Amino acid sequence: ARGLLVHERIRVVVRGDGSGSSEIFRGALSGFSAEFRAAVGVSSRPTGWPQSHALSEGGIGLVAYVLSVPYSIGYTVLSTANDYSLPSVRLSRGLGPAVEAALPSISLAVSEASLSFLNDAQSSDRLVADLQGSVGESAWPITGFTYIAIRTGTTHFSRGQSCASRLQTVLFWKWFFQSSLVLGLEAANGFASLPVAVRDALLSRILRDVKCRGQPVYSLDPLRPLVGWSSAALRSLFVDSLSPAYAEKTGRRPTQLSQSCCSYGFSRAVESAIAAVQNVSRFDDEDWPSFGLLPSRAVPESSASTHLLLPLFQVAYVAILSLCGATVEEESACGFDGEAQFKLSPHVLALLLDEQITRWDDARLVALNPWLASTRAHNQSESVVVVGEAVDSETMSALMRCLAPYKSDLRLAAFRPGGAGVVQSSDKRVRSYVLGSKNAIGITPFVSAFNSRLSVAAMQLSDHSDGAVNPSPASIAACASTHTGQDSSGGRDGTAAIGDGTRGCYPLSDTVALFMRRSFSGAACAQRSGGGKSTAEQLAQLAAWLHGEEARQALSHYAALPAINASVTEALLSSITCDGISILAPPSPPPACPVGLVR
Repeated sequence: ARGLLVHERIRVVVRGDGSGSSEIFRGALSGFSAEFRAAVGVSSRPTGWPQSHALSEGGIGLVAYVLSVPYSIGYTVLSTANDYSLPSVRLSRGLGPAVEAALPSISLAVSEASLSFLNDAQSSDRLVADLQGSVGESAWPITGFTYIAIRTGTTHFSRGQSCASRLQTVLFWKWFFQSSLVLGLEAANGFASLPVAVRDALLSRILRDVKCRGQPVYSLDPLRPLVGWSSAALRSLFVDSLSPAYAEKTGRRPTQLSQSCCSYGFSRAVESAIAAVQNVSRFDDEDWPSFGLLPSRAVPESSASTHLLLPLFQVAYVAILSLCGATVEEESACGFDGEAQFKLSPHVLALLLDEQITRWDDARLVALNPWLASTRAHNQSESVVVVGEAVDSETMSALMRCLAPYKSDLRLAAFRPGGAGVVQSSDKRVRSYVLGSKNAIGITPFVSAFNSRLSVAAMQLSDHSDGAVNPSPASIAACASTHTGQDSSGGRDGTAAIGDGTRGCYPLSDTVALFMRRSFSGAACAQRSGGGKSTAEQLAQLAAWLHGEEARQALSHYAALPAINASVTEALLSSITCDGISILAPPSPPPACPVGLVR
């Protein structure tokens, strides 16, 4: 074909150092070709390759060779190829479709091997599976696992080691197999995650088989972690700010979140997180008290009799935009000097998200922003590019709750099948897209847009160009007022009410509240081994700390803090009970009977 230069010699480059990538790559090719197996074979070492192949040290060295040498071909892990935007081959299997190396095709290969893992998970000494040569027509066949080796039994220690240090190792791997943060890092770096059933089976083996002096080390933990639930965004807030502060308060100074107070999970859908708290998380075959950090609007009223909802902080959602481009020169070229304030109303934003407004010269946008009529960037006809996360993401679900009073039939049509909206996988990617685009409006949490280079739309309640409120910690906190009219038996007292746009309130905001059960009994109230506090007591004390000054200081850089009615909050916290007795405000013991003195 023209332009392919088929007369040029192909220059093959391979790893010149020991490499797991080489072993996986050579193993797959050996499975494809008996001739290759006989001539080259399977090895992680740079032996057996034809002498005509070039050798490069390390994956980056191999990539540098391919980038700098015309007509060369080599191999590397998917994340490295993606980082350097390297073109990659597709593999064709006879008459079937060609398969490319990507997370979906790698995940299919992993799923194929899962059955052998699950069949051997409780009996085999070595939990291994062969991913190479997967048979599914959409699975990528040059795939391999990364393994860990863990010593299961220890009776003698090197200096500085103990059963306690082995426990920390087990807690790390427990966090690793259960952490949403790990799943995100795997995907971001081009690695496919293990299926949930495989992760659970592997963790079960670690908790069962890693022992110290004959006893499973996990059973030595005197303080089992609480279980927390939230969306991914709120989980990050908890991990980054609240957990380290609480760890310092308790004197544990952990290296991982699960070692301070909590094993923290998250659900993409808030409803699933609510259900996890309401139904009591299952944890090592015990009913385990759990809590949630959840938007208060999402929690159903029906839970009021059994659960508490205690406000912590306000979150807000904003529209970010790049009218003409990110640079001053681009803004100047289209007649926008950056001084004009861009305004939206909740109703007009809802119309944009439902594709009922699609152009910058729409009369409803111009009514809010008269200067748009003279801005050369849009030429009175440019389309508005709407950018956001998927409809079922926490950001978009929360925005729908905030906009529902202004447009009851809101569907977010721009982000549904057939819509013209640009869907991104995270708020970071939303910001990046808007920053590099013209005529784009993106939706992101306020905390993500704070101090960014992007313009943020002011918000007003009417669809006309009178006063508007800019999002800020002060205007977001102004939307919360504390209920004080109910007693502690009411249910949702203490929760924050959203303002009506007066008093400088930014309207697209919601209250994040601590959601937890009111009463505990049985195993949840029993002391842990070694004299540790009961899990219900831990949870009550965490709730009290979250509503104290130390937690508010830890949050002050991340979120807007509403005013808290101390007496109402104290009464609600006091209503948390174990076997019918308040945990935080137990009744005073009766006075001791006087004992007569004998002379």
